[in-house]
Amino acid sequence: ARSIALGYEARDPRAVEVVRESVTRCLEGIKQTLDRLGIKFDSWDWESEITVWSGAVEDVIRRLKSTGLVEEKGRVLVFRADLLAADPSVRKLANIPEGLTIQPLTLTRSDGTTLYVTRDIAYSEWKLSRADVVVNVIASEQTLAQAQLRLALYALGHRDVGQRLIHFSYEMVSLPGMRMSGRRGVYVSVDELIEEAVTRARAEIRKRGLGGEEDAEKVGIGALKFFFLSTSPSKTLNFTWERVLDFEQNSGPFVQYSYVRALGILRKAAEQGYVLERPEVRDVGEEERELVLLVGDFPEVVSKAADTMRPDLLATYLNQLASEFNRYYDANPVLKAPTESKVLSRLTVVKMVEITLRNSMNLLGIEPPSRM
Repeated sequence: ARSIALGYEARDPRAVEVVRESVTRCLEGIKQTLDRLGIKFDSWDWESEITVWSGAVEDVIRRLKSTGLVEEKGRVLVFRADLLAADPSVRKLANIPEGLTIQPLTLTRSDGTTLYVTRDIAYSEWKLSRADVVVNVIASEQTLAQAQLRLALYALGHRDVGQRLIHFSYEMVSLPGMRMSGRRGVYVSVDELIEEAVTRARAEIRKRGLGGEEDAEKVGIGALKFFFLSTSPSKTLNFTWERVLDFEQNSGPFVQYSYVRALGILRKAAEQGYVLERPEVRDVGEEERELVLLVGDFPEVVSKAADTMRPDLLATYLNQLASEFNRYYDANPVLKAPTESKVLSRLTVVKMVEITLRNSMNLLGIEPPSRM
């Protein structure tokens, strides 16, 4: 493995062939999984082309040496990020988390090969030259490495790195009775998780008589997405199937069911001859107040979730809206309202909820089934 790494950085044809073939095969599998989840990336970068073979890493190391913050220990180059982080003003500008102890950053191994963070310095400069703000979505375990990265970029003259290079940190998933470890090969793959979710969703749909089993894919994947997006990134995710596939509250299936319920009311209204050519609000009463106000909160929730990079805020709102809609519908007949004007007013509110639920799910990448 070491000889292949050395050969790859040196652009040895045989090493490049071995690495590229392996990476391409892995990437094909990853793309298949992402496609099933409805996730797409605009571009995929070969970091080696951008950072190593281009000479960008060598340039980064040369420039870091000129700062006086690089020491040579044996044949290993070390960037003294800890010395730089000792200055409170630098910590603030580089957005170093309060209380985080900064360690020196090893730039190269004794054999001359570079480490991941070293290459990431060059890669980050490349990204920062192409975007106003760069967001690295990386687990909280990489908090130190990301801080060292920003300090290195600060030393290279990027004084605004704290505002432009953002570490979107997220916590890990906890499974009952199991401790996952990549090094020990103890893990659950995404493919396994999807298959299990779809299988369990199909069983629930069959048991509850909620619709066609062909919707199990949408329900199962929707359940997983909602679970992962509904928890604050700073909190550990305690995964249980009971919570993920809870059809009664705070889950993907629950909000999907609520959306389909609203859709069903509108469909039945159309069958009975009710046509909403324009919103009818003359008979919207006190009983609709909470629901209408909640729908009105949607733009602000979306804005705040986007500005703070907190998709869990939108997921929380989606659950609140679904809960309030179900409470409202259980207490207030829509198609059997006392007057036609009241029917049309309540149908208008249901349509508002249906649109808002659909838009919320679309933003979270959750696809609702047509019937459930």
